[in-house]
Amino acid sequence: MQIEFSAYADDYTVRGKIALERERLADWLEAASDIDVTGLTLRALDDGREHDLPAAQIRREELCAVSATGPRGRPDRRIRTRAYPMRAVAGPYTIVGYFQALPTADPWTMLQRRAIVALSPARITFDVAGERVEEAHAGLLVMHSKIDSLDDASDADVGLSNAIEIPLAAADARAKDMTVEVQWLSRDR
Repeated sequence: MQIEFSAYADDYTVRGKIALERERLADWLEAASDIDVTGLTLRALDDGREHDLPAAQIRREELCAVSATGPRGRPDRRIRTRAYPMRAVAGPYTIVGYFQALPTADPWTMLQRRAIVALSPARITFDVAGERVEEAHAGLLVMHSKIDSLDDASDADVGLSNAIEIPLAAADARAKDMTVEVQWLSRDR
């Protein structure tokens, strides 16, 4: 299956397509040493120049982070998790996002065991030709071997508001208004 590929290396970014050979991109990246990318655009971080190539092979060890695209894996294997806001510095990139861990597990212990740290949603910040660039992703896969520092973050760092937005459903004209009774009951307590 061909999927979009967006990655961040030590001194360049790359966009293109790859042939995914596993259920999830994270599993495929863990097993790969070389990545064949087609229809790619390379952008140098130092001066911003771009090169379009029909195909190239990229070593996984060059990559700091990869945008999590493609299928999410089998739904029956998903488990309930708790989101922990984290800030990672990997090479020239600062990444903030949520690390998903079991509710009863220590997220720091789980982070140490992973070759690839998934943060979702996530924002990545870096400089291109002296200009600050910030990109948002539904998920980023950060290579543990490239992480220079990993710290706690806050919801504000990740860029989410503290307000919970609940969409209001259209009221049914035949429905009975129970709000007066609810307010009256709550005052008695």
